Amino acid sequence: MMEKVIQQIKENFLAINIDSKWENILANSPVTISDDTLSRKEKQIMLKHKLSEKMAHERSLETDYWIIRDWGGIKGFRKNPENDALLKQLPDFLADGKLPKEVFERISSFSKVASFLNPKLYAIYDSRVIFSLNWLIFKNYGNSKKLFPQPVGRNTNLAKYHLDTVFELSGKKVEYHNGEDAYHEYCSLMRHFSQELFQNANKPYETEMLLFQIAPDAIIEDIKNSIRLSISM
Repeated sequence: MMEKVIQQIKENFLAINIDSKWENILANSPVTISDDTLSRKEKQIMLKHKLSEKMAHERSLETDYWIIRDWGGIKGFRKNPENDALLKQLPDFLADGKLPKEVFERISSFSKVASFLNPKLYAIYDSRVIFSLNWLIFKNYGNSKKLFPQPVGRNTNLAKYHLDTVFELSGKKVEYHNGEDAYHEYCSLMRHFSQELFQNANKPYETEMLLFQIAPDAIIEDIKNSIRLSISM
């Protein structure tokens, strides 16, 4: 499954040191991460597991909103009755294997909570991650495999390289997973990639974090090196 993508990641991106770029965003954490000997990445992973344990015994909307707004930086995700209800139902949606439209429309937010509810099964569905993933799938398989709907992102570098335009100019009509199934298909793929790349399928966040970090630099450089465009004047 996606062996060409896995091989390209191994050859071109796996050795990239992402820790120096990883932001330290643990302020006001619901759990304490105090070991100063840990790298920033290791602290983020420890947070994921410690907070996951806490949420298993003591789930609260306050923690969910902290994950989305403070840790995740999505300040536009407002606390209101609709979001409260969707967050409360999120474990049931995840167990069903399909997400309703109103959840997938804000999957960047809801998947952050999912990744803490069960970090062994669920990863964050972020615009940067999907940008990297879609490019690698398209580059290695053309339009023979489905791509993933990309959420609106905040990275200005990625905004300059609109992948739908690249796909259109290639002359290959691509197909996307539907919103109901895309998140679970994505998480399954992250688990498979993590098994092949990091020898542990229970760490889908390892692949997610790698794809997130390489998007604005290494992936864009790969796009530049792969595309040849001529304009008839």
